[in-house]
Amino acid sequence: MITRYAFAFIMMLMLIGCIPYLIWMIVTAFRRKWRKLAKQVYMPLLIVAALYLVSFPASLLENLVRDSRRFDAWAFFISARDSHETERSFTGDGFSISVFELPDSIRERFENSDDELRTEYPKRPWYRSDWEEIGHWRNGPIAPSSRDYVDFALDGEEELTKKLRKSIGGERCFYAYIANVTTWEDEFGNYRRPSDIDFFVVDLDEGLVWFINSNT
Repeated sequence: MITRYAFAFIMMLMLIGCIPYLIWMIVTAFRRKWRKLAKQVYMPLLIVAALYLVSFPASLLENLVRDSRRFDAWAFFISARDSHETERSFTGDGFSISVFELPDSIRERFENSDDELRTEYPKRPWYRSDWEEIGHWRNGPIAPSSRDYVDFALDGEEELTKKLRKSIGGERCFYAYIANVTTWEDEFGNYRRPSDIDFFVVDLDEGLVWFINSNT
């Protein structure tokens, strides 16, 4: 995420500098300095290409570290087997679900799950620092304390969501989440419910990993 922001910031600075750079190129053309003009044309292209070559592996590394903090295992998720995403509002509200083939490293980790996996993972990323609830990895059947979060994450009629509902309660199906919670109070009592969630599922029997993000 930091890599993407840095790359976007650099691109914004380059766009801001386009106008004076174009003026410089026009002046060079009027002076008929063609060799200098050629350098002015290809140098920005080389800079953009170099930035991309640097940002792409950096982004892969960032994703690798991020997912290791979710699953306590190193794995790449390159291409989703299937996915669905609703249109996002201006504030980012919406729903997305993606399913990937289960990497061998994650399968091995969850087939040998221990207290560390069940009490320390997933770890909260910096961009979720204000999301207060973490549901560490556990397998089915679904715990009563997790029911509201599971229902919130799977509140949809997409085919992928329906498929996941059928398997999430199994003993070899693990789930975890990081969530933001809304609380309120009235004359009848205090209430709390999830309002945003990152929800993860590892299904050992089906050989799948699921990612869900839901924001309201």
